[in-house]
Amino acid sequence: MSGWLRAQDVMPLRLGADVLASGGVGDSYIAVRWAKDVLASSGPVRLVTWQELPDDGLVVPVAIMGSPVVSEEMLYHQAPLEAVVRAMEDLKRSPAVALIPIEAAGSNLLIALAAAASMGLPLVDGDGMGRAFPYLQITSWSLHALFASPLTVADDLGNQAICLTVNDGWAERMGRALTISMGGSIYIAAYAGTRSQLQAASIDGTVSRALALGESLMALKELRISSYRHISEQTAWMSGKVVEVLREQEPFYATILTHQGTSLLVEFNDQFESVLEQGKIVAQLPDIITLIDQSTMEPISCGQMRYGLRVHLITLEAPAAWYTSRGKQLWQSALDKEAH
Repeated sequence: MSGWLRAQDVMPLRLGADVLASGGVGDSYIAVRWAKDVLASSGPVRLVTWQELPDDGLVVPVAIMGSPVVSEEMLYHQAPLEAVVRAMEDLKRSPAVALIPIEAAGSNLLIALAAAASMGLPLVDGDGMGRAFPYLQITSWSLHALFASPLTVADDLGNQAICLTVNDGWAERMGRALTISMGGSIYIAAYAGTRSQLQAASIDGTVSRALALGESLMALKELRISSYRHISEQTAWMSGKVVEVLREQEPFYATILTHQGTSLLVEFNDQFESVLEQGKIVAQLPDIITLIDQSTMEPISCGQMRYGLRVHLITLEAPAAWYTSRGKQLWQSALDKEAH
């Protein structure tokens, strides 16, 4: 999809990105306000397809790494975002022709959008995940043997670092170590390459998918339609009330009593991981599992799960790459290592 993204598109982008985050989001209110202000002052961002970029043009993936709660408390800043892109340009000895989100889910889509507006660069309609994953090495770029290194890092105090790593797992470890020492939230650029390198390895259409999902949610809210069945791409939906939440040990569980009288068991941790209905698996990773608050028609995070919530549960298909044997091996191995 090609077009222009303006300040009025920030809210639907945020809603759709939160759907794709599968519960792994924080409160994005500050990110929304910040992104709106950046676009209002810097102007709209051109959303482009790969075909609109030169073959040898440098495309830089950007994101924020760390705790969403810390990110909101520390606020967001344009200077460190520009710093990680400029550092990558110096390393690659080429100016960036476009930016792309590392993940177009949660606040990271708004981070990339604001960076593009601030620097006057277009934003590629795609990303490296197609949904949220908690680790830097779980990307479609890794599947295609493109490396996260060099990883450029900056914080809002002006500190910067460059990580040259032997593999993407080490880029994740070193990035997390820097995140802790730099206050719990940092800005990063990684997996940078030319259009010819990144195009085939990226997941296309993620930004426009988030926009369409968010616009549909906003339309349903305005029409006061208490059902998500009108979203054409949804693969399953159920509605009900959260009647129990167990957080004694990981993974956590929530029980939802549906309007049809059946019971759903939702497993979650940093994101919603599986759904069982009467003991039968309805959805599981890498499916995108999202709960929508019936009163606000907005996605809720795992941290917001509580007794009494009335929700719509929807599942969407993740990009095809994550259902392949190599894709499963990549995300399962990363998640299993963290669990142990």
